[in-house]
Amino acid sequence: MRKARRKLGDDDSGVDMTPMLDIVFIMLIFFIVTATFLNETGLDFTRPADGGGQSSGEPKPVIPVYVDEQSLCSVEGFPRECTEVDIAVEGHLANKPGATVLIRVHYAADHYVQVMLKDKFTKRNLKTKFEVVGKSS
Repeated sequence: MRKARRKLGDDDSGVDMTPMLDIVFIMLIFFIVTATFLNETGLDFTRPADGGGQSSGEPKPVIPVYVDEQSLCSVEGFPRECTEVDIAVEGHLANKPGATVLIRVHYAADHYVQVMLKDKFTKRNLKTKFEVVGKSS
C-alpha cells in the first residue's frame, strides 16, 4: 500500500516550447515574404506654381464643382444632384474642351461625396483638382 502512494515531487516533465517558436517564426517570415502590398494613390492637393506653369497668357479653363457643408453639390453655381454631377460636367466640357474640374469641398462635407465624385471623374478620365474650403488653419 505504501508503494501506491507516491509523493508528488519535483518532476522535470515540462513542455519544450522551442520547436513551436521556430515554426511560428518560419511561418511569419513566409507570410511577410509572400505578402503583396497595395500601391494606392491619394488625392492630389498640390497647389499650382506661381503663374500656373503656363507659357501663354491665356488661363486654362476650369469647371468648378462645389460641395457645401450639407454635402449638396453645384456645378458652375447651379445646384445639381451629387450623383449627376459628372453628367453636368460632361455637358460643360463641350463648351470648355480640355478644362480641369476643380472640386471645392467644404471641410464639413461628407467624405463619401468627395470619394464618389473623384471616382466618377477618374472613371471618365477627367483631370481633377481638390480644394478644401471653409476652415482656416
